[in-house]
Amino acid sequence: MNLARIIAILSISVAVGMPVSAETAAEPDSASESSDAAETAETPVLLLAGMTVDAMLKSVNAPSRETYRGVVADIITGDMLIMERNGATMKVRLYGVDCPEPGQPFHEEAKQYVSEKFKGQTVNVSVFAIDSQQNPVALVFNTNGESLSHLLVAEGMGWWDRRNASKDALLRRLNAEAITNGVGLYSDATALAPWDYRDSRGMAQFTYTLVEENAPQPPPARAPEKPAQQETRSISAKGTMTENLPRRQVSIPKGVEKDINVMDLMGKHQPYIAEDDAGNPLGLTATNISQIPFAAEFGLRDGDIISNVNGIPVQSIPQIMQMAPQFEGVKQFNVEIIRNGQRTTIPITIN
Repeated sequence: MNLARIIAILSISVAVGMPVSAETAAEPDSASESSDAAETAETPVLLLAGMTVDAMLKSVNAPSRETYRGVVADIITGDMLIMERNGATMKVRLYGVDCPEPGQPFHEEAKQYVSEKFKGQTVNVSVFAIDSQQNPVALVFNTNGESLSHLLVAEGMGWWDRRNASKDALLRRLNAEAITNGVGLYSDATALAPWDYRDSRGMAQFTYTLVEENAPQPPPARAPEKPAQQETRSISAKGTMTENLPRRQVSIPKGVEKDINVMDLMGKHQPYIAEDDAGNPLGLTATNISQIPFAAEFGLRDGDIISNVNGIPVQSIPQIMQMAPQFEGVKQFNVEIIRNGQRTTIPITIN
């Protein structure tokens, strides 16, 4: 296994950007390399081509509040439409996608993409929620059964809105494939998510809540003082802890990547960039890191944040995709982590 694959397991093991999965493990020969690369780039769209409207609606995991037919009259941003219905107009927010804000790269490209594919068309609208800005949140389908939300995520014209649609496995998978293939806005390793952009400029955020189908009603309980998500994503690194840790010798079996399905790992462990109180990136973490393949062998524990690999800060998920080539042929790593608010370095040798 070369270092490109090791760093994808290592970066570490939070399973983002794995160049090889169960479906793409075979190395292309020189004669078919070009056509294989083209096929890989089209994978998200090919996935959608075989997806029915019912399947996309089911992936929302929530009942539709209302369905109707309307016309896409105008586009505000990639994920905000002006819909005409029975002679009246209204704003509609696209479910599950968050597109670049005005001033961000790919804002105009996303608007143009939506305009070319949907403006002026009669569409089917399924409303699932009302957001915090009093806009209906909906999936919008054209007459071919294509969902605008899913197309935007698959083509890298917007982010999967993991804050509001965290349980949508289909959008999560499409987003992961767009990142891996570097399409659209993910061609930039430092692409800034729009929610971070809004935070950095004091802009209002939007939220909405889906009511899950057949969800049991929880008993009344006292609200926690702080949301659990806030506690895990806003972290202080209190200082530098220098430890003389022994160098770990880790053997990676040849061909092991063929048994690792990246999309399954991403769905289970949901990697994300942890931030400090000021919103600055601290590094990469994930749910139950120690259960990811080889993470425990590397010395990672649940709650660890990978902040630096061989002197390179880990600041965004797209950046991680492009780290692997920098480490080609390297076998020794110094992985700086933040553990319980303290920094330490784990020396690792790959055999």
